[in-house]
Amino acid sequence: MSTKNIRSVLDIVATLGGHASPRVTQFLRYTITGCTSFILDLILLWGFTELLHIHYLASAAIAFCIAISVNYVTGRAYAFEKSTRGLVDGYVRFVGIALIGIVLLLAGMYLLVDLWGFSYLIARLCVGGIVGIWNYSINAFWNFAH
Repeated sequence: MSTKNIRSVLDIVATLGGHASPRVTQFLRYTITGCTSFILDLILLWGFTELLHIHYLASAAIAFCIAISVNYVTGRAYAFEKSTRGLVDGYVRFVGIALIGIVLLLAGMYLLVDLWGFSYLIARLCVGGIVGIWNYSINAFWNFAH
């Protein structure tokens, strides 16, 4: 399947077959790009922790930084394609938002793993939803608002 065909299928999903409002379409597009980045994040987290023996919180921070950069590129091109904000200015704001997100991520993971005994991967899954909603909300209504 070509990239063009994949995008066509994703557009059908993101627009609910052409029935979604622009805001819902934007949210669904961000969800698609965010889920892709989140899968990358989980793979990196596991690899850094299990294969390279890096502490899970350091692994989570590194994986998050890599995945959030991928998310910026894909999210800007697909979910926020109508943004008039400049590329560099948008990325600086995106990183600022991500810094708050990483604090939420690490605090949530520490709480779930060290205080409540969760697996670090399960903790990452649990915290991921909260951080994802944070990142989308602030980016949609402040960084990439048009």
